[in-house]
Amino acid sequence: MGLKKGMCNNRRGRPAGKGNIIGASVKERLREFAESEFNDVVKEFRALDGKDKVMAFERFLGYVIPKQQSVDTTVEIEATINAEYQAVKPLLLTSNEETVQPKKKKRN
Repeated sequence: MGLKKGMCNNRRGRPAGKGNIIGASVKERLREFAESEFNDVVKEFRALDGKDKVMAFERFLGYVIPKQQSVDTTVEIEATINAEYQAVKPLLLTSNEETVQPKKKKRN
């Protein structure tokens, strides 16, 4: 039946420093192909109309501009405030009622 998900016959994993299956020569050949066909791709893009052009443009942007990840800033802010409070809490509990007045600057 084969191996269960997440299991493999090689318990040590891929050796350190060993590259992916696609070698450097294949990547180089693909890069050269993309460069040689680039002008044709631009011509085909310019020939597109309306919705097709927008969809192609949107796909191209994915390779130029990183996608934004949604972040819940409320949770991050609450966590930061809580961590800062926990750091200051012992000082608040052990301090007396006196306050320290800042030194006044001398006027020239």
